[in-house]
Amino acid sequence: KNVEILLQEKVAELKEQFEKNTKSDLLLKELYVENAHLMKALQVTEEKLQGAQKRNHILEEKVRALNRLISKIASASLSV
Repeated sequence: KNVEILLQEKVAELKEQFEKNTKSDLLLKELYVENAHLMKALQVTEEKLQGAQKRNHILEEKVRALNRLISKIASASLSV
């Protein structure tokens, strides 16, 4: 009878461990999916950042060109 009690306790322990493992497995799968979504969002954000940086660079070049043009116009108007 002692062995039967020990076996029942072991079965209960294993069932509890199985439930914990099942919950952990589900949580792990949810985290994996969430991580995949976050990685995709990060990729999209990085692509948007690169686009913004390119547009910013173009605008900076235009500002420099306009400043050169204004400088030439100012020089020309002063020499008239």
